[in-house]
Amino acid sequence: MVYLLLRSDESVVTFLSQSERAFRRFSKVIFIVTCNELSEFRFRRLIVERLPDLEEMKEFGAARPWPEYLRRRHLILKSKWKPAWLLAYGLTFDEYLKEVERNLNGITRRAV
Repeated sequence: MVYLLLRSDESVVTFLSQSERAFRRFSKVIFIVTCNELSEFRFRRLIVERLPDLEEMKEFGAARPWPEYLRRRHLILKSKWKPAWLLAYGLTFDEYLKEVERNLNGITRRAV
């Protein structure tokens, strides 16, 4: 399982281009991303799971308990894919959660 969290679409595409050969030796690599552009993953026939980025979470404000939701989603993804290893290029999942909490601190629940 490879984390590419809070990275720009362009940096993810660059990463995929530069690391394609390194991941060929594995039978299944799962990418966990927050970027919006997923076509490169589809084009390369890679498995990708997407988590919301900070802007999406800010858009909904505190209408959703984001840290709890993300922890549950992460557990579900790990249970679903049963990764043998976790690798982060950029933020780890725990660092992503801290960044979410830091950025959403003070945002109030809005009427839905």
